[in-house]
Amino acid sequence: MRLDQRRVLHGRGAAPGGAGRARSGPRRTEPRRQAGPGRRRRVRLRTHPGPGGRHHPQRRRRRPQRLPVLEARHRPRAGPRVASCRRLDHVPVERPRTGDGRVVSIHLVGGGPFVAADAAAGFTAEATARSAAVGRTVPRIALLSVASADGASPSSTADIAEVLGGSRAAEVLVTEVAAGAVFETTVLSDVDALVVGGGRTPDYLDAVAPLVDQIRLLVSDGLPYLGYSAGAMIAADRALVGGFRIGGVEVCPEAASEGLDEVELREGLGLVDLTIDVHAVQAGTLARLVAAAEAEFVTAGLAVDEDTTLVVGEGALEVRGTGSVWRVLAGDESVSVATMGA
Repeated sequence: MRLDQRRVLHGRGAAPGGAGRARSGPRRTEPRRQAGPGRRRRVRLRTHPGPGGRHHPQRRRRRPQRLPVLEARHRPRAGPRVASCRRLDHVPVERPRTGDGRVVSIHLVGGGPFVAADAAAGFTAEATARSAAVGRTVPRIALLSVASADGASPSSTADIAEVLGGSRAAEVLVTEVAAGAVFETTVLSDVDALVVGGGRTPDYLDAVAPLVDQIRLLVSDGLPYLGYSAGAMIAADRALVGGFRIGGVEVCPEAASEGLDEVELREGLGLVDLTIDVHAVQAGTLARLVAAAEAEFVTAGLAVDEDTTLVVGEGALEVRGTGSVWRVLAGDESVSVATMGA
């Protein structure tokens, strides 16, 4: 049987050059039945060629709808402002235990009186253990401070030095530079722990620029790190350095803006892989972190209250002090917020 004969017999149409398409069986005259509530409607799926030329169904993905924190007309969709510094290719520190078995941690203080944060005892103990390994009975702690634009020293600098050095428990080496200046690399020579104090966050990030690689190597080698306020914010892989607007919309009080208008993120020290904000409830910066997550500036972050310390060490995160740590996580359709307390 020839090809054109098979096509006619099976209802596939007339042979080439024929008068028209042949049909097998009676012509359909009744109307098609419509799909009602009790009938399932067949949906033909798109197919795409797979292995061996076979076609597989391909479903169209449903685009998730984000639930805005701000009003829809205010929802920003611009990308974050990232400083034009060189890219820091590194892996966030995830080794809380050094080769000799000592547990080392990263201590992030949200502000307030240093003694209320309950950070001194654990941090000094880690510094003492490191100093004992090199034959020192009293640890040497470097405290880095950046003065304000008018030359005044941050009040937290003297507070931290007094608490850590009280009763001769440690030798605190305070180094302070003016706003816009940078630290010399020698400030980290022969020390057993490092404290980065509080003040204007962008000034601190600029001041420690020559020390970034050195700090990362020392911390990964077991040097205890304590960041107070600004020092906690710059410890992040992507540091939120200030600002009180996103897309022109105010998301936190202007007093917490660090002198910046739009919320700005820059490359930080890379000691932790979550964005950190401080003075969470007291200064209203928790709302800034939530808005930054909703605007897709960050995927996850932690906001630390005053009088509170977040300890990133072995195992689960530890919270000390009288406040809370607020965990902010951006999802497909919403931003979730949870608290961690002491």
